[in-house]
Amino acid sequence: MDASAYKKPRNGVYDEFYGRSWLLYHYLLLSGKRPRQLINYQLALANGATELDAAKTAFGDLNQLEKEIDAYLKKPRMNYVPIPGEKLKVGAVTVRKMRDAEAAIMPVVLASKRGVTAETATTLLPQAQSIARSYPNDPFVLAALADAEHDAGNYTVAVQMADKALAADPASVNAHVQKIFALSRLAESSDNPDSAWKRTRKAIAALNKVEVDHPIPLIYYYRSLKSAGEGITEVATHGLDRALQLAPYDKSVRWELTQQLVAEEDYATAYRTLLPLANDPHNRSDDNPAIKLLALIKQDWEQRAKAELQ
Repeated sequence: MDASAYKKPRNGVYDEFYGRSWLLYHYLLLSGKRPRQLINYQLALANGATELDAAKTAFGDLNQLEKEIDAYLKKPRMNYVPIPGEKLKVGAVTVRKMRDAEAAIMPVVLASKRGVTAETATTLLPQAQSIARSYPNDPFVLAALADAEHDAGNYTVAVQMADKALAADPASVNAHVQKIFALSRLAESSDNPDSAWKRTRKAIAALNKVEVDHPIPLIYYYRSLKSAGEGITEVATHGLDRALQLAPYDKSVRWELTQQLVAEEDYATAYRTLLPLANDPHNRSDDNPAIKLLALIKQDWEQRAKAELQ
């Protein structure tokens, strides 16, 4: 409940933080002993309370809570939420065998999705090019080739391959995405940035028409304005917020939205948006920049509230 206390030396004591955290969550959510307290705790944190104050406000005596958790751990059975099969509304599931072209390029697709370095990108590219020579008009293969060309830094060729894929299949989402990625890179170093960003936004709009709820067009529209030095419109900010709803796992988008909200002096929303990064259980070290920014946002938020009261 208190990150600062957790960071203090524990003289080699076994660290059971992760398991205890899950046990506490399970107890608060499913035991039925402390209704709404988890929600109250989350609301207190979201409204700027310190970790310890939020816990004391929501849970009361923390020593008593600790005793209850210990007793809960020793129970032979725990509650769970049963979901009867008839309550699940499962849509039609279809499975098909991959086409030969898809099967051939799939190892390249998986390697690209897993992530490549500058070195592995140049190794992967010849494989993609070789497969594309065997399937020169397949949109799936061409979109994967565009991805490989982009990773290797060949942005102009990546756009060409994406366009070729779209000529074969205008609804190829990956081809649209790869075109946006490559055009954005080209625009960043263009001698005619106005024209380059206009072309990029045209590609962004094209994907948005194909798939309205795809986060990439929303993210890259905002970034196009930012990179071009243009004013951020209300539509762009709302789009970035929507992108985070669609892809809440994207830390870079969460960071960008936080910075935009700070620029707009919407400190309360910025604070709540940044909370997941500042409380990332996998990065609780002092060098987590989100923790430092969260403290600054809270300071500005409190100062503004005091000024409004005066």
